[in-house]
Amino acid sequence: MFGVIINKVLYKINSIIKPEIVGYKNAMGQLIKNSRASNLTHISNKKNVFIGKNVFIGHFNYLDGYKKLTIEDGCQISNYVSIITHSSHNSIRYWGKNYAFISDKLRANGLLNGPVAIGAYTFIGAHCIIMPNSVIG
Repeated sequence: MFGVIINKVLYKINSIIKPEIVGYKNAMGQLIKNSRASNLTHISNKKNVFIGKNVFIGHFNYLDGYKKLTIEDGCQISNYVSIITHSSHNSIRYWGKNYAFISDKLRANGLLNGPVAIGAYTFIGAHCIIMPNSVIG
């Protein structure tokens, strides 16, 4: 009985929050000509994310604007893609158990951060991870 109720609730939620492609608006609220993104793609620090015209961004992506992220005209980004401009994974391995207890200055050892640029008319396939300081296309 409990499983039936859960399934009905999940069905209702999915019917309200469904993946759809919508027009892309930049940090200033301006609609970018013919650029579309999924409503289920997360874009952090949008003020550092620059997306050109005629860009398609699929579902369930993460675009990180910690540093500058540029996606030029005509790019297509499939589903489940992460484009990150900073990462602490090396720093966590470097410091191990002490990572949570050290100063931010020391924690910077191993921290990766830098801009990412995706050139015009580049296709990024599903499940790609693009790391900081990358230039593609």
